[in-house]
Amino acid sequence: MAQALGHQAFRQGKKVKFIRCSCLFRTLKASRAEDTWDKHLKGYVLPELLIIDYFGLKPLNQIEAKDLYELIVERHLGKSFIFISNRALETLREQTNILSMKTNEKQRGVDWQFNIDDARRKLKSIYPKI
Repeated sequence: MAQALGHQAFRQGKKVKFIRCSCLFRTLKASRAEDTWDKHLKGYVLPELLIIDYFGLKPLNQIEAKDLYELIVERHLGKSFIFISNRALETLREQTNILSMKTNEKQRGVDWQFNIDDARRKLKSIYPKI
């Protein structure tokens, strides 16, 4: 199904990248040693649709969780993901929980609240017609 969606997006002129989860993290890990991590991450940020296959076969370690977080942060506006997994949703939540726990610990003192006017002002450059 995900491959069919990727194929359809490609036929509509979208840039699509399909990768196995283990290959994604192996590539990013190797790029750290070569000091090319930013370049490799950009290769996964640029496509309009990124399909990650075999997600959740094993729990993410801290470095993989951080890489996934960075990838999501860089792609979150205007880019799409498809995660393919044969694991139960609850299992995936448990496996990725390490990421949210570490991130929440770091952001504990941050106040993310803002009003509508602040949101419009901050998002105007991203969404000019709010």
